[in-house]
Amino acid sequence: GVTDASAYFEEIDKSKLTGHEYEITFHRNTDSTNYFLNWKLVKKSVKKLVNKTEDTVLINSSKMYHNLLADEDKYTIPVVDGFIPRINWVPAEIKTPVPSASMTWLRPSRAGVSGVFYRGKDINPPPEISPLGSIGNKLNLDTFTTADKLAQIELRFKPGKAYRFVSSITGTAINSAAGTTGIGKPGDYFVDVPFQVWKKDTRLGIEQQLACGFIEWRPGRPTPDGIWDPDTSIERTKEYIIVFDQPYDPNGQQMEYVGYLPQRAIANILGWTPPAEANFTPEQTARARAKWLGAIYVIGLEKTTSTATWSENDVYTIPVSYPLTTNNKFTFRTTKAGAGVTNEFKKSLLDKVNVYPNPLYAYNPAVGFYSDPNNPKNDEPFVTFNNLPSEVTIKIYTLSGQLLRVLKKNDNFPQMNWDLKNNDGLRAASGVYLAVVSVPGVGERVLKFSIIQPQKQIKRF
Repeated sequence: GVTDASAYFEEIDKSKLTGHEYEITFHRNTDSTNYFLNWKLVKKSVKKLVNKTEDTVLINSSKMYHNLLADEDKYTIPVVDGFIPRINWVPAEIKTPVPSASMTWLRPSRAGVSGVFYRGKDINPPPEISPLGSIGNKLNLDTFTTADKLAQIELRFKPGKAYRFVSSITGTAINSAAGTTGIGKPGDYFVDVPFQVWKKDTRLGIEQQLACGFIEWRPGRPTPDGIWDPDTSIERTKEYIIVFDQPYDPNGQQMEYVGYLPQRAIANILGWTPPAEANFTPEQTARARAKWLGAIYVIGLEKTTSTATWSENDVYTIPVSYPLTTNNKFTFRTTKAGAGVTNEFKKSLLDKVNVYPNPLYAYNPAVGFYSDPNNPKNDEPFVTFNNLPSEVTIKIYTLSGQLLRVLKKNDNFPQMNWDLKNNDGLRAASGVYLAVVSVPGVGERVLKFSIIQPQKQIKRF
């Protein structure tokens, strides 16, 4: 599976290395309300008589991730067969939405009012949608939507259709328009809208149109007309877009978002119970009963002026991180103690040396303290060279050939950081750099990477 996380092993006692293949898999941590997985380490061995693979569990369930441990605790992970497994955890995250340059009509997001609101329970802090009152608070989230199902979403401004939801007169409930009277286009629950929602993720290899809906509000508002227009204040219009994690049906027959009309059982945005006569599948029933009908996101957009409008070139992208999931698996093999290693094998290992993140945008996202804007370590960006042999020299050059820094190590730890400073301790400028990785008796590998330094503001004194 695709993930931003990484795994490797650190040799502790070479005399105990077995030369076997090992496998790291992941399973849900049921004690955590946030999205979190424990990991399992298995040794794969072969019974030669029957040629059958037999697994030996070495670590059954651990939550000890290398980058989540304090420095003094990094060697509390058990040593097995002469090595320590090192896995770096990447938290599930909804990243800042990216509007296309053409969306000049879009007003900047406002916390708790506009922007993107995840409707699952497993990413903190749970976002509340203030204009929707109790309907939008954190108590009305659901476990139906989980972070392991996330992918990059695009809101494309092209003609489409969406399920229509209308609030009650008091604003205490939001129901399908199929059962709402006293509105424009009464009973029209699947209507034309100027947008489509797509799950488009090149890393996951997905491009699929998704079902969606939108809200119309009644208290203090003109009669709902079935036309989506959030205007300049979504606090006032409350015309939020709802994104469902289900393929788009151009005929609007996903009745879990509508109701069972023969019995006037109308879908409520916070869940409803379909009668047996509806003959829903178990998945449809689960969606119908879920808060927000199992939606992934609620999106609130606001225009800069009432006359501003969108165009068919507009795209609003919602990027995400790629945490570990139960589909991820890491495999590796150690070199058996005493076994000879050919020079060709050593060179093949040199080919695996890499540098990340590449490019580096201001900060290293693998380090969790960047979530705190006041943390002084935010001013300490770095890149990491990975899969390094025990003895190595790394020389970092500009593209013009100027030597900036020489890094050396002679230990079993397979990584080394560069703090983006030259040999004089001065910060390197944004640009493209070359790293020459030299391993005695093996050869060299040249890596090209880019860094974009954060903007700095000089303080006044």
